Amino acid sequence: MRNGRAALVTVDLRGSEDSAARRAAELMAGVLRRLALDRGCGPDELGDLPVSMPMSTRRVGEESRPGNHLTMARVLLPCHLPDPRERLVRVHRATTRAKRQGRAATSRFLQEHVPHRISEAATRALMDARTAPVSCTYVPYREPELSFDGSRVLDVTSVGALMEGHLLYTALTYHRSVARLAVVHDAVLPDAARVGHLWTEQIDVLLGATGAGTHTGSGALAPPKARTR
Repeated sequence: MRNGRAALVTVDLRGSEDSAARRAAELMAGVLRRLALDRGCGPDELGDLPVSMPMSTRRVGEESRPGNHLTMARVLLPCHLPDPRERLVRVHRATTRAKRQGRAATSRFLQEHVPHRISEAATRALMDARTAPVSCTYVPYREPELSFDGSRVLDVTSVGALMEGHLLYTALTYHRSVARLAVVHDAVLPDAARVGHLWTEQIDVLLGATGAGTHTGSGALAPPKARTR
């Protein structure tokens, strides 16, 4: 990363963890659609955007098992759909289909039984910017109360780094109905500095389209903060 910038946005995404994940994916599809349109792309030029996302391969009962048990998955965000409700339905269908296909179980089996050099090469291919130019992570914390070294954790934020060749990375954490979005982007993509603002804007669009009201923040919305590193 030549000159990275990061921003942090906090919003209240109430609901189940699964519904929050689907809404987060739909929101990002709306954000990237808006960025593309603002850069001069015509609606007919837009399509599904491949995004690289980590997927847990933990089995039932392994939630507290130490170590990383992940694989990379490629998810298509329906950025070409103008209706946020249609995007939400499309994302729901895609995530449901992925669960039914047992991708996590298959990946875990391959990790355990296929030579490491082969599984490592496959993971690198999924992380390649030519396969998916945008990378996103979603980290849900299911425990209502978290502690670290005996002290109660008051807040949780996940901030990562850009992978080789990627211009945009987002990390979403979800704990006790509060979602925090961290955005890291390369300075050569200045429009990405608007992702945090557009993300909160898309919440209003989605809630208005689904008849759930308008997002007001309720003290959970923090203005984006940017820094150069």
